Amino acid sequence: MHMLYILVFLTALSIRRVGSIECHNCSSINDVNDCVSTSPCRYGQSCYLTSKHNGDTPLYTLGCMDHQVCGQQSHVSGALVGRDLTERQTSDCHECCSTDNCNKYLCQHLKPAACIDDVKVDCALMNTIFNICQDIHHAKTVCSKFCGLCSLVDGN
Repeated sequence: MHMLYILVFLTALSIRRVGSIECHNCSSINDVNDCVSTSPCRYGQSCYLTSKHNGDTPLYTLGCMDHQVCGQQSHVSGALVGRDLTERQTSDCHECCSTDNCNKYLCQHLKPAACIDDVKVDCALMNTIFNICQDIHHAKTVCSKFCGLCSLVDGN
């Protein structure tokens, strides 16, 4: 009998993992808070937000996108999961995420004024895998505190 409960639990757990996520879904809006519609994504998709500025006016598009296409929106090689590491200070942005309704909160991490690490990046892992602290140009935008770059004087 206990084995039956365990089997039912594992089946329910696997169905939940395979199930699709739900994302905000709006096109060409000026404020992400105006987006109230959501839609389920297909298997193998993530939520995304793209912001483009036309002068001072931002236009946001939110929805679902295939995982394989998610990072290809960036125009610079070296982008990670849709995030352009070299252009974080700009207003235009394309990012993906993979939890329910997470795309309303993307692109809100323009270059910080204080010396802090980007909360969406595991700097220790990034340094272990990619040696991000050796690449000062990228490290100063995402892991400045972890890499000890708080007092870095940038010639730009």
